[in-house]
Amino acid sequence: PRRRDPATAPAVTLDTSLPRVRSISAVIPVYRSAGSLDELHQRLSDALAALADDYEIILVEDAGGDTSWLRIEQIATVDPHVRGAPGRAVAGRR
Repeated sequence: PRRRDPATAPAVTLDTSLPRVRSISAVIPVYRSAGSLDELHQRLSDALAALADDYEIILVEDAGGDTSWLRIEQIATVDPHVRGAPGRAVAGRR
């Protein structure tokens, strides 16, 4: 797949007139996405923080065979809002 240059990616505009919610969760399937996880994490964190007092991001690794699970674990180590959920193939490798 062709990767998009983050510098030329369209900006995300949020409607800040919406009422904030107490908490929100985002569950994201991850398949061969190691190279785009940092950008996904940053954009999603910014959007959820603008919408809710508390949020969580659950990244479900879908056994794509790349280093996505390793990257998910690294992100979750530094950001308490992020949790990783291994797919069956990842859980079986442990």
